Amino acid sequence: MDGIRLRFAAGDQLTTSRWQKLEKGIVTGCAVSVVLIIMGMNLLINAAQRKTRWSKDGIGNLSPI
Repeated sequence: MDGIRLRFAAGDQLTTSRWQKLEKGIVTGCAVSVVLIIMGMNLLINAAQRKTRWSKDGIGNLSPI
């Protein structure tokens, strides 16, 4: 993503920002954006989880199979 630049327009489209370089990171300018990121990460984590079977050895230790 090197060299990507963005501009933003607001309202009547007559007011635009300067060109800005696209950078990696999380936009946290609004309280809702943090909630949306958490919801998205929660979806990813839940989708990635799988049930693991466990086995007990002779002395009571649990280990994944």
